[in-house]
Amino acid sequence: MKNLFTILLFLFAFVVSSQNYKITYSFSLNIDADTIKNADRRNYYKNYFPEHAKNTFGVLWVNDKGTFFEQEGDLKNEYYKEKYIAEYYSSKSEKKVYYEIIKILEAPVNYRYTLFSDFKWQIEKESKIINGYTCFKAIGTLFNINGSKQIFTAWFCPEIALAYGPDTYAGLPGLIFEVYRNDGFGEHWKLKSIENNKTKIFNIPNPNDAEHYLVTFKRYENLLKKFSK
Repeated sequence: MKNLFTILLFLFAFVVSSQNYKITYSFSLNIDADTIKNADRRNYYKNYFPEHAKNTFGVLWVNDKGTFFEQEGDLKNEYYKEKYIAEYYSSKSEKKVYYEIIKILEAPVNYRYTLFSDFKWQIEKESKIINGYTCFKAIGTLFNINGSKQIFTAWFCPEIALAYGPDTYAGLPGLIFEVYRNDGFGEHWKLKSIENNKTKIFNIPNPNDAEHYLVTFKRYENLLKKFSK
């Protein structure tokens, strides 16, 4: 697998003035469909999801200003309406990851964001070879406003000096090759391929049209309280 990336290696450095890549990730879920009590949801994960997920990928588009992450493939969410994989942007200069705010929250802005530094990464000594490259282990923690936290394990490659990864993961000193939540929920992402991007054009959201994710989280909490009265 290493020869798939060798031709690009010399391009992946912070001194490079032009960065335009398509980075594709495959994913899997750690879920036992037979244990799901809701019949519709059980049917989705047992019959629909496996067939459509195998041809669906997360694609990270990279340019000089940041990234755009989106779905490639026809997998729908469990309501069969929207794409399964949400869309995210990241800004290289602002060191933020942006994602759209759902309309029911009636926010004064269109996006919420996490800072790269919101992921509290602890880099470990442990390493392993992925696709022929040495990747290092990192444990990340992201806190919610109520004090709960999500813990992640990532494997990143310093040889490819891009501080990005799939989904909202970012902030490590090298491209994330593999990442997953330690509690077993969510997607387990693995790097599939890296190519030059010659077609995709995207713009990073205006930072003035976004609020920190904890502000959005608080608004969502207040909305739940309002409807529970």
